Amino acid sequence: MGEANQRVAQVSRSRNGRGGLAHELAANMVYYLPHLCSRSPNRMYDIFLSYSTQDRERLMPLVKALEQQGWSVFWDHRSVPIGKHWQQVIGKAVSESRCVVVAWSASSVHSEWVIEEAIEGKHRGVLLPIRLDDVKPPFGFQIVQAGNFITWGGETNHADFTKLSAQIHTLVGEKTATPSAPPVISTPPVVTRPSKPAWASAAGDDQYGHYADLNVKGIIQRFRQIKPGTFLMGSPPSEPGRLDSETQHKVILTQGFWLADTACTQALWQTVMGNNPAHFKGSPNNPVEMVSWNDVQGFIQKLNSLVTGVSLRLPTEAEWEYACRAGTTSAFSFGGKDDLNLDRVNYSGKWDEWNTNGKTRVVGSYPPNAWGLHEMHGNVWEWCQDCYGSYPAEPVTNPEGSQTGVERVVRGGSWYDNGRYCRSAYRFRGGPVYRGSNCGFRLLLGH
Repeated sequence: MGEANQRVAQVSRSRNGRGGLAHELAANMVYYLPHLCSRSPNRMYDIFLSYSTQDRERLMPLVKALEQQGWSVFWDHRSVPIGKHWQQVIGKAVSESRCVVVAWSASSVHSEWVIEEAIEGKHRGVLLPIRLDDVKPPFGFQIVQAGNFITWGGETNHADFTKLSAQIHTLVGEKTATPSAPPVISTPPVVTRPSKPAWASAAGDDQYGHYADLNVKGIIQRFRQIKPGTFLMGSPPSEPGRLDSETQHKVILTQGFWLADTACTQALWQTVMGNNPAHFKGSPNNPVEMVSWNDVQGFIQKLNSLVTGVSLRLPTEAEWEYACRAGTTSAFSFGGKDDLNLDRVNYSGKWDEWNTNGKTRVVGSYPPNAWGLHEMHGNVWEWCQDCYGSYPAEPVTNPEGSQTGVERVVRGGSWYDNGRYCRSAYRFRGGPVYRGSNCGFRLLLGH
């Protein structure tokens, strides 16, 4: 619905001319009037479509496809009831619609209206961006993964339309468009949502699932709820970059957990420990590094004493890979070797070469995986709780790593490392006193 107020201002200024509102409505009356008469000014829409007026014709097939799926879409003149003030209706719609789909194009990326509507959707955690042109989204939205609709021709079986529909269904739930048959009056089903944990300052749901925020003296660390499940740990023999230590085997995790959506920041470390050991101090929201496994244990012990009712720790290697994969079996959570690039991962930029000229980036700078976890690939290695050991070949339940040895597992690769080291299955290890400018950690909180 981007630029709606500009559109109204333009047609209002020429109300008595050829381009006036009366002319535009008359020209489209066959299409608009049934919708205008049937829409309730108090109705909550499933989808608010934010776009540039120059893209209206291109977006008509998308609106039609979404409505055929059973969802109600707020967009253009037909969504504003006759006699109602545009600004009030649009403002109410964008703040109440169950999700906001923003269409980035060569024109919309420069539209203040579209950006403002996208900010509202992002703030509410219901933003679903798509790309109509091969353009870079405005600042602040480049880390939000956008569906590729550049070559979309209206097919409902198109991969990115299918993904968009699934994300809309996650946010909207049951479709609410007007049914063709009279509704049946019945007792609505009880929807059970996870309650806010006692330790959380805030909690909610978005397209990635349930989240809860831990407030440590004003520093917020978001945690994502990771549900129990079964997955294949390790890699298949055919995976590029595979090592013999990645024996593929079935892992069963019977307990869910909460995992920080980013690596621990320098701001959080400073708040808890009173110092900042990091090498790259460009921003307090950079990941803390130059911390050993032993240092991290001291940090966790102190943090647990500061916050009532929490039991924080490092993830086990199995928990880490399960969360990193987020239901995928590919080399990376976003695809294979050919899908790896510097827009998705902070790494050396080469498959088999290192880069000593790189640096860490602010956490959350890169698109999250399907479970809402940022930078599970690259930026900094992440310490795990386990001692390093060989994998079993048979299925295991709730593994805790080797019971012998000294070296601890690190996972994920870093800004310094090559692409193959950033794979979901790649394993590395370090002594518990090792400190490096490419090694940090991510917190886990048990249920």
